[in-house]
Amino acid sequence: MASDTAFRTAHRGDGRPAPAWAVRVAHLIPLVVLPAGLWRIALVAGLPIGTPVGVDPGPGESAYIVALSLVSEGLALLALGLVRPWGEVFPSWLPLVGGRRVPPRLTVTVATRPGPVDHEVGGTTRRVRLPPTS
Repeated sequence: MASDTAFRTAHRGDGRPAPAWAVRVAHLIPLVVLPAGLWRIALVAGLPIGTPVGVDPGPGESAYIVALSLVSEGLALLALGLVRPWGEVFPSWLPLVGGRRVPPRLTVTVATRPGPVDHEVGGTTRRVRLPPTS
């Protein structure tokens, strides 16, 4: 299995395979981000997920929360580009950069961004309005 995975993830230019640990980590990154997104979607859906009674995000907040979840998961999926050939060259249809090699620093920055974004921005979505006490 390891040799099959290494063969499928070989670099186009020099034929070197991505290390097996890197392939595993690249597949785990989207799974690590997924629970936060599911929690946010459940919040928007009104499911009881540990928030105080009466928490009801408005339509604007709901759209923001869903968009945050989708963008975070999408960025996490880009981690696969670190170990797949499609993550090494910009598509030819892109203006100015089409067909050029993707700088590794750019790839690593984009692929690792969801964690800090979830941590920083997610804190703002977790500030809930408590019902008034009588």
